[in-house]
Amino acid sequence: VKVWLKNGDEAILYIHVEVQAQHDTGFEQRMFVYHYRIFDRFNQPILSLAILGDDSPNWRPHCFGYEIGDCRLSFNFPIVKLVDYNERWAELEQSRNPFSVVVRTHLKGLETRHTPEQRFYWKKELYQALIKEGYRKKEILELFHFMDWMLRLPNELAQQFKNFVEQHEAEKQMRYVTSIEKIGRADGRAEGRAEMLIRLLAEKFGPVDPDIQATIQRFDENRLFESAKRFLTAQTLREAT
Repeated sequence: VKVWLKNGDEAILYIHVEVQAQHDTGFEQRMFVYHYRIFDRFNQPILSLAILGDDSPNWRPHCFGYEIGDCRLSFNFPIVKLVDYNERWAELEQSRNPFSVVVRTHLKGLETRHTPEQRFYWKKELYQALIKEGYRKKEILELFHFMDWMLRLPNELAQQFKNFVEQHEAEKQMRYVTSIEKIGRADGRAEGRAEMLIRLLAEKFGPVDPDIQATIQRFDENRLFESAKRFLTAQTLREAT
């Protein structure tokens, strides 16, 4: 990205962001490998950042290095630990940054993995907060897509949530989520998510074989969700699909 430094100078920053959703003993080395490969490609200083979305408060990888003889390597990178924001919930609620919604959704997704009734409650709360924030329609739809996918509900509760959204929007005289763009077009959503998964796989592993693409296009939403989770830590295309 092109930025302007505080002294007014223009600069180009090469930023490498790695999202890690679960504990990985080889993560520090992978951060280093990706960093030096990007450096090798662009021959510019690289800013690497790790976003840790796991539920362990103690796992905080931040460096990689080794020493042999008089040769020493030390690579340090900053991290953002999402579970730390549980203690900053009020700050997230006050923030106008759309990613505050993303972080809140992620945290409640972790917290309610085994309690569907609690997930149903928080999905309604977060949906209402999203509407109140005053985002543009496009932003609301994109954030709702993410929320709907992360806070998946059993069929009965999913139907109750759909009814809740329809009633809420009727009372507010608005049609954001329940418009033809969203609810009632599950096949279209799955197709769009399949295309997104294929694009992500191509970015990470190179061109995706047409037969594999066709297989992914036939995935239902549950299979797409599982593949998307595996993508975060997969080292090969086969592991991700």
